[in-house]
Amino acid sequence: MTKGLVVMVQVPDEPTALLRFGTVGAPDLPRRIELLRARNGLTAFTGAEVLLDVEADFSVREGAAVVFAERAFPVAELARALELWAPESDEPRHDFSFDSMSYDVPGAVRIVDTGSGWTIGSRYARTTTVPRPWPVVHTEVRAFVEMVKLATAVAVREATGSMITAILAMSRAFDMSLADAKAFVVDAVRGIGPVDQRLHDIVENDGRTGVLGMRVTVVATGEGTTSDVVVDGPAGRLHGSWVGPRPQVGATVDIEVETDRQCEWGDVVLGATSEPRADSDHRSWLRGLAERLDPDGILVLRSGPAVTMVEMTGFPPASVIGSLVAIPVDGARFFPTGV
Repeated sequence: MTKGLVVMVQVPDEPTALLRFGTVGAPDLPRRIELLRARNGLTAFTGAEVLLDVEADFSVREGAAVVFAERAFPVAELARALELWAPESDEPRHDFSFDSMSYDVPGAVRIVDTGSGWTIGSRYARTTTVPRPWPVVHTEVRAFVEMVKLATAVAVREATGSMITAILAMSRAFDMSLADAKAFVVDAVRGIGPVDQRLHDIVENDGRTGVLGMRVTVVATGEGTTSDVVVDGPAGRLHGSWVGPRPQVGATVDIEVETDRQCEWGDVVLGATSEPRADSDHRSWLRGLAERLDPDGILVLRSGPAVTMVEMTGFPPASVIGSLVAIPVDGARFFPTGV
């Protein structure tokens, strides 16, 4: 695999695990994301690309003995294959042979029923783990899958700098609903950054309907297959790019808004109506009540029941908290929720 910018996430090593993986990296993902955004927004982002790009050093072990080991192994692809093979606790009716897009032939990882128990090995290894009852092997498999999925969510978030991209990637890679993917990613990334931590805290502690999203009406779309849309909602009229299949004009949709860059305090308009300047060349303004400003520059903006967190730069006005504001958000992306 071609190596590029390496984004790594350290995961705990379980000394008794049969399936182990080390630091998770997404070396090709930043470059691929930029190419996809330039070509077709995020609509061309596929689950297969996520699964291939997330790698880690991987090994199958029996105690201290290494049965099989490989560097830069497609652990996310393996986790998804194992999830499909044994989705429930019932004993599978057939053996597992990892059919990876990274290998010419299947079998880089095998899980085989020997009649006296299940073994884990590889077509590239001479030995296997000792036979174990299915419940033991199933517990190992499920633990591996869940740890890899968590590490994948964090790796994609770190590689792209975007919660929304991470949510979309997990949804497509692991066939989750968007609502489930959002909850999974929010839980996975807690504590890695100020925005992500507050996003997690709001989801956990604020039970109000519509929080972290807003209900809008689509009032216009771009020509052809472009992802450009215009929506009306509690934060005002917003122009941006739609993530996913574009809705029809007139549709009412729940969305989350993500800005693709930090916003300057010098561009913010304060006041009872928060009307932007007539001479401004910004075409999209996010309106709401400045509810909280944290020391690291994260503004919590409430528009009706919706909460949007905006990364701000510069020096805020002394009277901003509790004021209605309008923030220019050119380059916004709209992410449909409630799926």
